[in-house]
Amino acid sequence: MSETMTVTVRDRSAEAPWGVGLTSPVTRQVTISANCPRCGQRRGEPRGLNQVDDGAHYWVQVWINPCGHVDMYADVVVEAAARLEAASGALDPVDADVDETPDEYDDDVPVRPGLDLDPDDAHDRVVDASNEVV
Repeated sequence: MSETMTVTVRDRSAEAPWGVGLTSPVTRQVTISANCPRCGQRRGEPRGLNQVDDGAHYWVQVWINPCGHVDMYADVVVEAAARLEAASGALDPVDADVDETPDEYDDDVPVRPGLDLDPDDAHDRVVDASNEVV
C-alpha cells in the first residue's frame, strides 16, 4: 500500500448552496495519497490555516506541492472518497474511477445547482439550474 497523509480540508459539496441560509463551513479530515496525483512526486507538508468566511471561523490545512501542481479541496475530497470506496472492497484500487455512475445518471446534471464538481476538470465551473455554464 502506498504512503498516505491525513489532512483537514473544507468540503463545499457538503454545504448549502451559496445564497441559501447562513454560511456554515464543513470541514473533513480525509486520508489521501502522500504523492501528487498528477506526477507522483511527494506532496508538500501540511500546515494549519485559520479561515473566516462571511463571519464563520474554521480551521483547515494547506500545503504547497514541490512539483508545482495545486491540489484543489474538491479534488482532495473526491480522491479521499475513492480511497475509502476502494478500501471497502467495493472497487479494485487500480480501477477506482470516481466518475463511474449508473447510466441513468450520466446526464451530467450537477448534484446541486451552483457548482459542478467534475473530477476531470482542472477547475470547478459555476452552473445555473439548467446546467448551463455561467
